[in-house]
Amino acid sequence: MSNELNISKVLSGLELPPNTPGEWFIPRGNVTGNNVSFYNAVPTSIRDTDQQVEIYEVFTLRKGADHGPAAGELQTRLRIRNLSLSEAVVFDVYQAETDN
Repeated sequence: MSNELNISKVLSGLELPPNTPGEWFIPRGNVTGNNVSFYNAVPTSIRDTDQQVEIYEVFTLRKGADHGPAAGELQTRLRIRNLSLSEAVVFDVYQAETDN
């Protein structure tokens, strides 16, 4: 068992209009499900007002047989919301993951 924590930018240059949610996915390939991941959304541009973006739901999807050759693959889904009522937000998403 290793104590490594790998950090990487997994999504870049995403944008959400004011007070709007969106959903993105991160392909997981052959991950067994033993890895633990944390996600953080970070605004990337400076605006006149504060920017707030939140990841409000993270879940893993295992593709069903209707996906043909991709059946059984894991996919992490992120639901993210812009908390600003007046300005769009541009942001990146970072992942910190154990290497179990």
